[in-house]
Amino acid sequence: MTITYPWPDYRLSRNGRGNRRLIARLTKQTRQMAAKITAGRGLGPMRPAQPVLVTYHPPSARWDQDNCMAMGKATFDGIADALAVNDREFRPEPVVGAPVSGGAIVVTFEIPAE
Repeated sequence: MTITYPWPDYRLSRNGRGNRRLIARLTKQTRQMAAKITAGRGLGPMRPAQPVLVTYHPPSARWDQDNCMAMGKATFDGIADALAVNDREFRPEPVVGAPVSGGAIVVTFEIPAE
């Protein structure tokens, strides 16, 4: 199963220098939104899954893999919340794909057979 998540706010970049309260609020919003999207697709504690492939489609070509992964941290925390697992269990293969308007994080999940 593949789910597309929106690109996080640019202020969540590792290189960003912003107000701590604003960053905390943006992190919380991103995390909650990712959990809601994941649960809305039927994944959760009753239907476990593991992200196996992550493709970051940044909004421009200036993003590198390390910064993409840092930007996606709150998204993966939200996915872990929805799946009721610790995100340390995730071992996806990150790939930086072609830029797309607005950016996106595309996650392909492996769903174990029942």
